[in-house]
Amino acid sequence: LMVGMVALQLAMEHRGATTDRQVAVFDGTGALFPRLSQTVLDARFAGLGKIELVLEGQKAPDDEALARAADQVRAGRFSSVLVLESGLLDKDAQAKASFFSQNVAFSKDLGVLRDAVKQVVREARLEALGLDPEARAWASAQVELRAASLPTRDERGATVVPGTVSSVVTSMLPLAALMLMFLSIMIAAQPMLQSVIEEKQLRIAEVLLGSVRETELMWGKLLGNLAVAFTMIGVYVLGGLAAAAAFVAAQLVSFELIAWFLVFELLAAAMYGSIFLGIGAACNELRDTQSLLAPVMIILVLPLLLWPHLASEPTGSLATGLSFFPLTAPLITVGRLAASEAIPTWQPILSALITAGTTAAFVAGAANVFRAGILRQGDPMGAVGLVKAAFGRS
Repeated sequence: LMVGMVALQLAMEHRGATTDRQVAVFDGTGALFPRLSQTVLDARFAGLGKIELVLEGQKAPDDEALARAADQVRAGRFSSVLVLESGLLDKDAQAKASFFSQNVAFSKDLGVLRDAVKQVVREARLEALGLDPEARAWASAQVELRAASLPTRDERGATVVPGTVSSVVTSMLPLAALMLMFLSIMIAAQPMLQSVIEEKQLRIAEVLLGSVRETELMWGKLLGNLAVAFTMIGVYVLGGLAAAAAFVAAQLVSFELIAWFLVFELLAAAMYGSIFLGIGAACNELRDTQSLLAPVMIILVLPLLLWPHLASEPTGSLATGLSFFPLTAPLITVGRLAASEAIPTWQPILSALITAGTTAAFVAGAANVFRAGILRQGDPMGAVGLVKAAFGRS
């Protein structure tokens, strides 16, 4: 398993970007664009896909021009927007370069353009200066590339340019959402497995089934552990919102993101909880569950292993495909929604519907397994027996 994890990481590392990209550039200096365009094609940036710079203007854009460029990014023509202010080559000016993208935290354009802008501006300044110490210090000064989400329009149609956000904070949000969902699934599912095994070993199940039916007992366990998981989620979500407000990043956590997180959390906890319940009912001892749990745990951990590579392309084919596979859909979809605002609305809706249908099927199958295995003693069912019982053939 460990060898496979390492091999998967290496394969994803060499996968690189899968699409060529165009970046809209507003060159306020009127002189840096040709050199910058050539610099981004340098061999040092191989493996990140081809980045082509498109000159949209030789002056800093006004709000309307910036909004039009943002619309073109949303339409898919450009991957991002780069603005070079006119004072970058003026000695006394405090000009900066600005970068706008839908996926600021994980954009591969940002790293390439940050290095390229620093190099090109430094070279242009050195050409324009003498050798006195003050001039050399100015020529070596770092250029800040401010990262922000794409500009939007308010209800009156006015352009709203978002403030600068920390790329560290924005990159932590999707990972925090994935880790929180993974932990809540384990907190909800693992106790169900252990409690069923203990009740079978101690013959407590026989006493309980004198008062309730097998299906009622299973639903009581499932709903009880879901309530525990949601209580924990509520505490962590409130704590996360407080932390986001403290880091001036509350605007990154939208109501829509929280709503989708709760929807997929409910579906994931119910789906994996029913799987763990069924495995517990099919086995007599905890050690018997290991072979049945191994493939389930691999699939559950897979989104966490792939996320560092999926984060840079949350709208890519691999991330999109995994968001429609029901066992990985909850974690992948929430991560994609937290990483980028470019996810079409129909994708999380379709993902939720697929996951909901799969969850209903797993709960029904777990009820059949629970009914057939809760009082079973002797040899465990095994994988084949578990599948037969899920379809009501045991």
